[in-house]
Amino acid sequence: MAALKFLSSAEIALNLGILTRPVFLAIWATLAIIAALYLLGWLVLSHDREPVKIGWFRRGFAIATLVMGGAFLGAINGLGLGDLNAFMPPDPYPSSSLAAESVDGLTWQQDLSKAAEQAQKEGKLLFVDFTGVFCTNCRAMEKNMFPIPAVQAEMSKFVTVKLYCDRPGNKQDDINAKLKEELTKSTELPSYVIMKADGKTALRITGFTKDRDGFLKFLKDE
Repeated sequence: MAALKFLSSAEIALNLGILTRPVFLAIWATLAIIAALYLLGWLVLSHDREPVKIGWFRRGFAIATLVMGGAFLGAINGLGLGDLNAFMPPDPYPSSSLAAESVDGLTWQQDLSKAAEQAQKEGKLLFVDFTGVFCTNCRAMEKNMFPIPAVQAEMSKFVTVKLYCDRPGNKQDDINAKLKEELTKSTELPSYVIMKADGKTALRITGFTKDRDGFLKFLKDE
């Protein structure tokens, strides 16, 4: 499972579009189920020359692994995985397109200039998510913080923008990373910036957090 995480990072760097989140979860679920069957003694390998007595500890570990596999399957349909979300590929799978994406009820622009135009028309501020395809804390925020109803309600008051900063050889990512460093004076990912509708002026900045109330205060400017 750990190896798949690193393979996923390489696959995203090559932009192959194969190891999407559902595929990734399906493979993790399959590995967990196979491990559980082996631990229960229902799956025998060639080097298992003699029957092994299955003790309660091993049986309990097998059941826990089987439950974990079921959770991975459930996550394909939206079941939460808590901190494990941080190790999943981005969802939706990142592409080179700058088209807007709808995720969990929020529309994310990927072109800052177009987002600024929209913000000016609607009289809103910009919420800019400087993120990365290899960033585990970014995935944790996307799956554990953004979907919280109170957080989502506040974020809907902004024009939301997602800017990737770490894909190798991607010129747009290089531009995004340079802008992020100019605004935040940091290379840290993720970075969240509330900006004026001009798309140039930062009002407040924060980063990864597990503090829901603190993040809400950031959004509300309290």
